[in-house]
Amino acid sequence: MRTAIRSCAKMVEQSAIVQLHGKAWMMAKKKWADFTRTQQRVILAASAVELVLTSIALVDLASRRSSEVRGSKALWLLGVFVQPVGPIAYLSLGRLAKDER
Repeated sequence: MRTAIRSCAKMVEQSAIVQLHGKAWMMAKKKWADFTRTQQRVILAASAVELVLTSIALVDLASRRSSEVRGSKALWLLGVFVQPVGPIAYLSLGRLAKDER
């Protein structure tokens, strides 16, 4: 019985549970080496774009006065960290245009 519990615990430890359409699925965790070279490049490129967008949004938010931001600066600050939509939402919706100020 103990070996079965250990085996089950080890399996859960080595895998992630994904919920899809109301059903739980076990997925094995991937290591970086398990991805193909192309997949690694796509992940790195997407991460770089995410980092750049977040940086631009944070710098812009910090440099604007509250009157130049649609809504609360504090909420936008939190929202910018919701990846990947936060920075895009702030840059497209959060900044007031010159004629709206």
